[in-house]
Amino acid sequence: MLEPRGRLTLADVVIRYSPSGVIANWIAKRGRALWQTPECNLYGRETYVAKLKTAGFEDINVVSIAAHVFAPFKKFARRRVLDEEVRRRVHPLLRKIWASSHGGLDSLDYLVISATRK
Repeated sequence: MLEPRGRLTLADVVIRYSPSGVIANWIAKRGRALWQTPECNLYGRETYVAKLKTAGFEDINVVSIAAHVFAPFKKFARRRVLDEEVRRRVHPLLRKIWASSHGGLDSLDYLVISATRK
């Protein structure tokens, strides 16, 4: 248990916006299954902060690091999919997804959050 005035710092992925359209929703659902993310854990920055406040935290600081994480990941995934080992071991459909633009990441934000327990 975190003592009063104790500091919590964590990194987490949240949604920026929900996908729209049948195909986008289907892809998002498959992505959640792949990452084993329950639908009840899908919410944005504002809800995250509200939940921290409800849990007794204050001095909440939220910083997005998405630009420093997702863009390099996209670049890595496009390169990695060309590797012979990946071509041998990974299903062609998954390789195609890796090589794509990873547009699904655009709907996500990667946050570093810190807060103090009251």
